[in-house]
Amino acid sequence: MFQAANATPSPVQMTSVSASSGVSHVASSAAFTIRDLVDILRRNLVVILGAGILLAATAFFASITMTPRFSATAQILVEPENLRILQNELTQRQQSGDGGITVVESQVRVVSSDNVLRRVITALDLTNDREFFRRASWRGTAIEGVLIGLGLASSERDPIVAVLDVLQRNLRVRRTERTFVIDITYMSEDRDKAVLVANAVVQAYLDEQSETRQEAARRATTSLSGRLDELRTRVRLSEEKVERFRRDNDLVASGGRLVAEQQLSEVNAQLVLARSRLAEVQARADQTRSNGGRIDPSASPEVLQSLEARQIRTLMTDLSRQEAELISRLGVRHPQVIDVRAQQAALQRRMDSEITRITQGTRNELDRAIAAERSLSRSLEALKRETSETNQSQVQLRELEREAEVSRTVYQAFLVRARETNEQERLDTTNTRVISSATPARQRSWPPAPTLMAPAGLIMGLVLGIGLAVGREAMSKVIRSRRGLRQAIGPVPIWHLPEADGGKKSRRTSDPNDATLPMILLDRPGSDFSREVRTLWTEIYEGSSSDRTKTVLVLSAEPTQARSTLALNLALAAGGLGARTLLVDADLLRRSLTVGLAVETWTGVADVLKGRKTLAEAVVRDPANGVDFLPAIETAGKAREKAPDAREAQGLIAAVQDVEAVLVDGGPILNGPAVRAFADVVDTIIIVAHSGSTNRDDISAAVKMLGHSSTKIRAAVLMPETGKA
Repeated sequence: MFQAANATPSPVQMTSVSASSGVSHVASSAAFTIRDLVDILRRNLVVILGAGILLAATAFFASITMTPRFSATAQILVEPENLRILQNELTQRQQSGDGGITVVESQVRVVSSDNVLRRVITALDLTNDREFFRRASWRGTAIEGVLIGLGLASSERDPIVAVLDVLQRNLRVRRTERTFVIDITYMSEDRDKAVLVANAVVQAYLDEQSETRQEAARRATTSLSGRLDELRTRVRLSEEKVERFRRDNDLVASGGRLVAEQQLSEVNAQLVLARSRLAEVQARADQTRSNGGRIDPSASPEVLQSLEARQIRTLMTDLSRQEAELISRLGVRHPQVIDVRAQQAALQRRMDSEITRITQGTRNELDRAIAAERSLSRSLEALKRETSETNQSQVQLRELEREAEVSRTVYQAFLVRARETNEQERLDTTNTRVISSATPARQRSWPPAPTLMAPAGLIMGLVLGIGLAVGREAMSKVIRSRRGLRQAIGPVPIWHLPEADGGKKSRRTSDPNDATLPMILLDRPGSDFSREVRTLWTEIYEGSSSDRTKTVLVLSAEPTQARSTLALNLALAAGGLGARTLLVDADLLRRSLTVGLAVETWTGVADVLKGRKTLAEAVVRDPANGVDFLPAIETAGKAREKAPDAREAQGLIAAVQDVEAVLVDGGPILNGPAVRAFADVVDTIIIVAHSGSTNRDDISAAVKMLGHSSTKIRAAVLMPETGKA
């Protein structure tokens, strides 16, 4: 290899590769992908499997060695609405759906409260049960003393508190979803004791509820009774104040009404009658005056109503008839006629006397009616004034009566309520009942069977192992994926080259310990690695806008053979696509390409850079692949030469003739003497990271060392792990 020039490429090497085939590897984001997770799991498979097997074995042995524990469950139904025994209950519960759930949840807390559990301790004498409380031995006392001295334990050892801790640790109280049923479960090493404690908790809860209700009723009764004496005194004083005010203000009532009001009503009615009578008498008097002081005996009602007048009128009628008969029979001058006329005159005088008497009586009656009307008017005015004063007093009286009525109403309400609460002490109005008592368990509750514990331990171990693997990868600064390389280098297209098939290094060597570089594009041209390398070169070559020779510098952060492998295979890809290519080994310290390709020559890149040799004299040609190679010659035994500068590197690039692409293996950025010189003059820079060995910080530091030349970075390539390319 690398002896002759201008050889015609083989058909396989001339195969064109579409630039679109590498799109899936040019990552535009640093998102964590499924592929990254698969790679992490593959790299840490031993750790994950080891954690799973270890936890599975631990769970299995724990299941068969741990002391079995049994559970017993009792159920009670707590209705949110109390029994309606009395009209006014002392305690009311919410009746809406949400309120009812709140009530039941509150009762769940009550069941597991210290008050209820203390009843259980007393009822079952649990302080003398070794499962709940063990007397400390001398060794335990010594250990406890040390813990107390260190502040890790309390100096008080109350048996009740210790038993409460055990009960609360093993007791589980919960409400069944969408019901008002409370499950009370207790776990114990003895299945019969679990039943005993669960049922005891239920009974203690019912007793606690009963005593709480009775105590509430007792407190309410005592409080109400204490207020009754004060309210009774207040009512009595209010009523006495009302009566005293009535007496002082002469507000005497009869038949529900004040005497003054009754008198005012009666006088007013009498005044109306008197005025009516006065009007009537006044009318008769006016009529008499209109007749000249005379009364018409035939039209006056008073005359017609007078018995004397009626008798006189009857007699006068009889005499008139008799006179008429006598005149017709005896004549006008007959003595009988004269006698009849004398009798008529006498009757007329009697009628006149009666009319005079009636007239005088009318005048007298008018005077009396006027006097009566005036008297009643004066009495009415006096009563009005008295009633007005009484009304003012009644305003204060009504206020006093209202105060007395309020005091009386409050007193009656307290009295009734005190009687009701006194009776409620003897009534059970809670709507709570036991629907299922605890029974002995047929199987243990803890630990689960080994057939369940081992798979669960395996699953937990695998999950733990995966977590450890992911955490280890997250904390590690070694680059193993495109995401890690993206975090280190920034927004640059990322290529993650796959492993090459076959695992052999080169068709030209069979010794795995030598430094021969793998020519994968020649050994395995159809592999995924070869296709991706050709695609990478195509995108770099076609993406360059320069019409002159394409110059590409391949760098890495640390010394690695992966960089030289990529540079060599990129050169082979360029030559295989028909481009005349120059491959330059600018790694003057390590000479990876020169050693890997086993090139033996006395002229190298340093001689060209320093002007001691021309490029044509130093280049080595490979006629089979269309690739020219400029090696790096070992300088052992000579004084180390000064690192080349950009002018010298530019001179080398300018000396290239009839070459379409120049690929330079610049070596590691951090300690490569020719890196800065070539970075300033090339068109494109490719950063190479070695999966599993390159550090993110080294990549970041390398990019910073490039300075303004970092803008030429067109791709970052993540090579497979050592030995897999």
